[in-house]
Amino acid sequence: MITAAIFTDKQEFLGYNKWMQKTISKTDFVRYLECPRYGWLYKNRPDLLDKTQSRIAKQGGQVEELAHGLFPKGIEVPWKNAFEETMKLLKNGTPVIYQATLKTDKYLARADILVKDKDGKGWHLYEVKSSTQVKPEHIPDICFQTNLFEECGMKLYSINIIHINNKYVFDEKKGLEIKKFLIIENLTEKIRENQREFADLMTEAHTVLTSPDEPHPKILAKSFNYDPGPLLNEYYWKGIPDYSIYNIGRIYEKELAKLTEEGIIAIRDIPEGFFKNERKNLQVEITKTEKPFIDRTKIAETMSTLEYPLYFLDYETVNPAVPLFDGTRPYQMICFQYSLHVQRTPKSKLEHYEFLHTEKDNPVPHLLKQLQSESGNKGTVFVWNQGFEKVRNNEMGKEYPEYRDFLEALNARVYDLMKIVSQGMYEDFRFKGSASIKKVLPVLVPELSYENLDIGQGGEAMDAWYEIMGHQTVETKKERAETIKSMLEYCKQDTLAMVKILEFLKNLH
Repeated sequence: MITAAIFTDKQEFLGYNKWMQKTISKTDFVRYLECPRYGWLYKNRPDLLDKTQSRIAKQGGQVEELAHGLFPKGIEVPWKNAFEETMKLLKNGTPVIYQATLKTDKYLARADILVKDKDGKGWHLYEVKSSTQVKPEHIPDICFQTNLFEECGMKLYSINIIHINNKYVFDEKKGLEIKKFLIIENLTEKIRENQREFADLMTEAHTVLTSPDEPHPKILAKSFNYDPGPLLNEYYWKGIPDYSIYNIGRIYEKELAKLTEEGIIAIRDIPEGFFKNERKNLQVEITKTEKPFIDRTKIAETMSTLEYPLYFLDYETVNPAVPLFDGTRPYQMICFQYSLHVQRTPKSKLEHYEFLHTEKDNPVPHLLKQLQSESGNKGTVFVWNQGFEKVRNNEMGKEYPEYRDFLEALNARVYDLMKIVSQGMYEDFRFKGSASIKKVLPVLVPELSYENLDIGQGGEAMDAWYEIMGHQTVETKKERAETIKSMLEYCKQDTLAMVKILEFLKNLH
């Protein structure tokens, strides 16, 4: 968001702010397309926005800056007086402009990179995305820009996206090779095909987003491409009951539409047998009765297959857009931490082991060396969502062949404890259709909570690792030590949660 800090005069800021209220930006538009209510709140309720820049936003800024290397010696337009400064650069014949800003009485857009054609008459527009491919949401984003720039009289010869090449392998000796790290994809034809459609939607979005009236669409969006942040998210769902139709696991939009047309929002009001899917009908039934569904036979069968020692394993990972270590690719998942609880026999004392890499080199070989020494060669290994841990093991085995046999054997011992919930052996209405351990733990083991932890989510652990590695902020020794302590506590909680959930399940009769 623009703040008064870039203006030298309060009156100047107030005038700009008044103009902005009547104008929508590209960002406003793409959020409107996700949900008119979300878009309106994002534009008109700045008090609900998260003021901190997310890790994803920081990565995006880093990739955009690197993309300037494809078209060097450009001039960047500052935020203040951006339109006027852009006009000056265009008038002066500047061949490469970063953040060129154009506006009309309704719309505002900034182009990441604008490059003049050799003939001096037309331009090539480049939008930089930190994704590894063109995504559906990128099309309306660039159509908005194209429509506005051409409305302002610019002749665009080509419209392009610059995105990351996920096949690129970083060579530390060569340094980051920008022309291999980034890919330019020409979208001119696709944008031309969709321009008119999105021009009409721009008009519609402007009407809604500049209205003083907060919109209330019949169907709300269950998730967003762009994280709304906690305050906006809470406000967005205000008035929706705790156990609503939006909490039905994997509910289809057409099912939501039919229910809202009938005025049904609470799960308790859904008619019996409404869904074709029995898991959904079961969720409705147990929400109405507030009694869990427990398949004791299947759970008992699972418990009988356990082999001691029991291991409870959880990884924390980081996936930087710009590779940090030699031989790694963009967005490659890198395990930097694990927690391992071990129970040798049914009556033995619970043991705990942990690893957190805090040095500047690649953590994976250090992690594997320690894990191999602590995880033994027999016994059930519990994880929560094996699609994550087992895939990480496969990836690390390919990267470090000397550990391949160990990791394959480890995967063969894995049991996904999440299956008890995801395969319907234990269903509780308070899970709200989710199999996330963050939803299951408070129900089955209420005395164990993430709420009092300084770090309570995987994304927060990822951010914390960046901080202690010095990739984002510079911390004092004391702050760094406190962050490390919080990271260890969080990861330990993940495996202790599995221990306690298993104890609960073993005690079912």
